[in-house]
Amino acid sequence: MNKQEVIVLFRKYDDGTITEQERLTWEEWCNNITLEAFNEMLREAFPERTFPKGQLLPHRQEALALALTAAEQRDASPVVPMGRWRWAAAAAAVVLVAGAAWWYNGTRPTVKIDDFKAAAKIQPGRQGAMLTLANGQQVLLDSLGNGLIAAQQGTNLRMDAGKLKYDVLKKDNEKIAWNTITTPRSRQFTLILPDGSMLWMNAASSVKFPVSFAGNERRIEVSGEVYIEVAPQENQPFYVSLTGQTAIEVLGTSFNISAYNDDKHITATLIAGAINVKTTDNKIQLKPGQQALVKENGSQLSINTNPDLTKVMAWKNRQFNFEGANIKDVMKQLSRWYDIEVVYEGTPPNIDFGGKLSMDMSLDGVLHALKDAEVHFKMDGRQLTIMQ
Repeated sequence: MNKQEVIVLFRKYDDGTITEQERLTWEEWCNNITLEAFNEMLREAFPERTFPKGQLLPHRQEALALALTAAEQRDASPVVPMGRWRWAAAAAAVVLVAGAAWWYNGTRPTVKIDDFKAAAKIQPGRQGAMLTLANGQQVLLDSLGNGLIAAQQGTNLRMDAGKLKYDVLKKDNEKIAWNTITTPRSRQFTLILPDGSMLWMNAASSVKFPVSFAGNERRIEVSGEVYIEVAPQENQPFYVSLTGQTAIEVLGTSFNISAYNDDKHITATLIAGAINVKTTDNKIQLKPGQQALVKENGSQLSINTNPDLTKVMAWKNRQFNFEGANIKDVMKQLSRWYDIEVVYEGTPPNIDFGGKLSMDMSLDGVLHALKDAEVHFKMDGRQLTIMQ
């Protein structure tokens, strides 16, 4: 067989449309090549997926186990145990283990084709936000081109390459005009504050800030998830007020805040510089690479000295990172990004996920990954029901 014929059989095998004769031909080809050649062809057949070494096998285990036996014996490269599977991707989902480990039982969840058709209509989120001016006027920023939007108290507001920028022409120390930017579900946005600090906003987030920073400090209010690169100004310290009594004092830095109202805790993860995280009764200073966790409405404050920074920053790089996430963690992220309602029929399944998923995928691509992970679900309009 030539390469294209092998690729066709790989894809047919993966989607379950391969005939018995084609399967025998494919297995014979597999039994006569090295594991390295098999892995190379696997990547050729599925360029949208990334198959890390040792984590190569898709969901259909039995024939793969047979087909790879000879190749495995000829090649010392490690493979995953045949009873479980894991495939990771920057452009496709990752799936794994229920509890400590998930063992393949030969069954697949029953999902109707209509579920995928409904999901295919739901596109991933995009850039956009709603700006509320000091006078209450609202401006939708989703599709505005470059140029001036408004002028407030000596400050010009303009769009510049998809970002909202504040140009301070003259500071007004007598009056403080506050603006609020809100990203609804399925939107992200980038904001340049009047002092030059940059903010990247995840879906379902908001930032309240003055149109110019007068006085002896800079202060903003944040909810949801925001990554901030603060412009250094020695004589004007930067403060971030969060939900409840939690606040961050910035000492010149880059950091990520996650403070969603429906999460059980707040996290502040320091990438560079230094920050103080304060609650009513506690205060800690973070070093780069550390993460503060605030629980119980500020009464508990602790430090994680070794957070997964790749996971923390995944959303800014337009990725989901589901390493160590349970079904509720995954669904919370999907509901915010695809603007869907997630409900549970019975007790949520005890499934641990891992790996990455591109945030540019349409929802049906995500659902195919969930199906492969043995998650049972149904889709009705914009409501996704997770079943036991």
